[in-house]
Amino acid sequence: MKLLPQPDTYYALFGEDIELKCGLDTNEKTPTLLWRFNEENNIIGDHYRQTKEGLLVLNVTEKLIGNYTCTYYFTNDDVTDTASMKISLKPAKIPVIEEIYSNNTLHVLRSTTANVKCKVSAEPSAKIQWYKNKAELDLRKSNATIENKDNESILKVFYSTDAYLGNFTCYAWNKFGNTSKTFALVEGNRPETPTLSIGKSSDRSCSLYIYPNPPKQSLITIKVFHKNQKLNNSDWTITNLQLEKENPYSLDQLESSSSYIIKAEICSDYEICTFSNDETCETVAPTTGSANRVMQNIITQFIWLLPAFVIGFYSQ
Repeated sequence: MKLLPQPDTYYALFGEDIELKCGLDTNEKTPTLLWRFNEENNIIGDHYRQTKEGLLVLNVTEKLIGNYTCTYYFTNDDVTDTASMKISLKPAKIPVIEEIYSNNTLHVLRSTTANVKCKVSAEPSAKIQWYKNKAELDLRKSNATIENKDNESILKVFYSTDAYLGNFTCYAWNKFGNTSKTFALVEGNRPETPTLSIGKSSDRSCSLYIYPNPPKQSLITIKVFHKNQKLNNSDWTITNLQLEKENPYSLDQLESSSSYIIKAEICSDYEICTFSNDETCETVAPTTGSANRVMQNIITQFIWLLPAFVIGFYSQ
């Protein structure tokens, strides 16, 4: 016996009926058909109806999602002929766009590339199409490229003239439904390049001045990148500064007697960023008061640990 070519995976929305196909390519024999669900024995019951070409699953619920096996048996003169097939029933999901540019407007600098990812959650996988100004996107005329993956599409638009700006829409669909999201691609401007200067330093901190004092209403982040020159090949450490503060800013929790390279980055409310100049901050050695505080901390920790040490010593 031989089964007809048919899908081995089906998708169904909860509450709907679906037929799982399992047909033979010949009518010469009259075999017995047995269905199993997740390795259970014959499952024909209230939730199922056997059909001529398969199994009808009624009112699909989460409990009916899983792996089905259809097996044909034919016995003649003590010789048994069989044919079987495994079929997976999965929950369908109408497409939902989970990730795209979060705001309604995306700003891009002239002579740079705007990258927009349209990530979709869907079962089965969604097909994705891009539109510009309500018409199917012409890649050549839009100076754009598209990279498609499973449930994901990345649109790249190189902005050199205003003709490449406009309203872009990501449209996703599968057999169960569709969805779309639109954003406007417009020209953006880079924030004014900040100037960084170093103020007073202590054993554990450096004060910073950022000029011009960034206007808080147009910024989303001020970050300070710093790394200790005493540590070879060290990575940049990033500290977010509080937007509501004014100059000077304080960069804390540094190592004493160290030299730090520092630079500031400011980002606009449309996420275009610019860096300041690099500066060096020298932290000083701990003062007598700081050294005393360190020694007091060591003594305190020793006093707390002393009873445990004594008990452990005498228990040996």
